[in-house]
Order: sequence, then structure tokens, then C-alpha cells
Amino acid sequence: MSQAPLINIDDFIKYAESQGFVGSKILRQIGIAINTAVASNTVPALMLRGPAGSGKTWITELLARFLDARYIFIQATPGMSEDELLYKYVPSERSTSGVEIVEGPLPEALKLSQKTRVVLVIDEFDKTRPSADALLLDYLQNARVSLRINNKKKLVVGRKENLVVILTSNDFREFSEPLLRRVVSIFFEPPQPELVKELLRRKFDDERIVELLSMIYTAGQYARLSKPITIQELYQLGTAMKMYPDAKIEELLLMFITKNYDDLYELQRALEQLRADEFTSTNNSNEVNIAETLIKKINEVNEIQQNQQAVNQSNNNNSN
Repeated sequence: MSQAPLINIDDFIKYAESQGFVGSKILRQIGIAINTAVASNTVPALMLRGPAGSGKTWITELLARFLDARYIFIQATPGMSEDELLYKYVPSERSTSGVEIVEGPLPEALKLSQKTRVVLVIDEFDKTRPSADALLLDYLQNARVSLRINNKKKLVVGRKENLVVILTSNDFREFSEPLLRRVVSIFFEPPQPELVKELLRRKFDDERIVELLSMIYTAGQYARLSKPITIQELYQLGTAMKMYPDAKIEELLLMFITKNYDDLYELQRALEQLRADEFTSTNNSNEVNIAETLIKKINEVNEIQQNQQAVNQSNNNNSN
């Protein structure tokens, strides 16, 4: 007899969208994948694939809250081994080496699933060694893992119906076929500008802020940025603009959107290529042209940086 669905998909979509997440298609796919796995008596295992900043990690947090589940998060690092997923090394006075090996996040999630719901996330799993793929095969198939601690072998088993495993990936490496057969791949893409503007209007009652944020988002899609601009970042920028109207726009862009000058320059180029009147309201003839104002401010900070670089270069030449 199959288990009852774990997720009411319509309620999940309403909840996630109320928190600002964009993409009912993605949300529905996640709900279908999880409910299908539960009905099939297999571990719900998803691989969320897409560019950095597209909302993959954020939706895992929203899912855990929606399910009222324990949230176990593992941030993968370049070259992370399977041992780092299985074990933790903690200080101990009982050990001659001063370090004791204890159970890590994978067995911890299984143990917790024996009593409560758990959402286990391995973020940026594509940074791990390829050998980590094999470690997950039995874990995803049977909700179990073998350990060896203090020269003693033990088997940790969880409850499949209480465990949701999510891997996120920016597609830096290929995955083994056996692993891909055990996960449902869901592909993330940046939301369309029209949908972003609609969500911004729900958040901000100042149409000029909405237009400015929409223009920045659209320009970001044309620019060669190191990461996509996210809805959360736009919310933060808009909130900062309302709270601190005297703050310089270029400083806020650096803080909340681009995070570096290279991306700020790329955003500038994209803004200059777009027609400003496509992103500003034409209802009020006295309205300031936000696009031109923003480009001017970004140009100003560019000139400051270039002048500073010239001064530094001159100083270096004089010192030599």
C-alpha cells in the first residue's frame, strides 16, 4: 500500500510564492517528485541544477519550513571527499591524538529521520570528488549507510518516508549514471522580467522603485555577470533604497547586487545598450529618467576607480 502524499502541491506553491519565490513550474515539479517517491517507497531524492543565484538553495529552506522538518545543510567544497560526508572530527580528551571521529551529517540525517522529518541538502554537490557519487547510491536507494568508527563497523538506517535528500549543482562536473538514475533532475532558470516586475509590485508600493529594480534585473540578463541577479537581492536593494534615500545608488548596487566592480562595469554596459524608455513609466512627463540617472552615477564611480588606479600606477612608477 502506497504512502499518502507528503506535500499538498497547491499549498506548497502558495507558501513559497508568499515568501517571494518565483516559479510555480519548479515548485510543482518538486512536489510531484517528492510525492511520487513517497508513493513508490523510495527516498525522495532531487538534484536541483542551474546557475548560481537562481534560487536552488533558497527553495530547500522553504521546503523544510513548509514540511516543519529538521534542516541539515552541507556546503560542499572543492575536492570534498566522501569521508567528510560520513564523519566529523571533534576535539576529545579521551583520545591520545586529541581528536575523536564521530558520525557526520549523512548518518545524522538518517538517525533523525527515525523520529521526525528531515530535509538533507548537499549544496554544490558538483564540487565533491566523483567518488562521492558512489557513496550516495545505497543511501538514496535504501536510506542506509555503513560506517567504521573506532575500528567497529555499524549500519545506520533511516525511515525513507521521513527523509528528503536534495543535491544542488552548478554543473561544474558530470555525474555518474547510477547516481543520476536515483535522483530527479530539476532545472532552474532565471525568471522572466515580466514576472519579476509583478512580484516587485507586491513588495513595493513605489512604482519608481519597481521600475528601477526591474530595469536593473533586465540589464543583468544582458550583462555578463558572474552570477544572476536574484529576487532576494532586488528586495534587499529596494528596501535599502526606501530606508536610506540619501545613499548612493552605486554603493547600494555594489553591496546588494554586483558584489564587485567588474560586475558593476558589466551592468553599466548593459544599461547603456538598453533603451531607457522601455523601463521607465511614461505616465508622468515630469518623471526623472531613472536609467540615465543610474548610468550617470555608475559612470561617476567608474571614473573614480580609474583615476585611483592611475594615481596608484603613477606612485608605483615614481617609487621605482
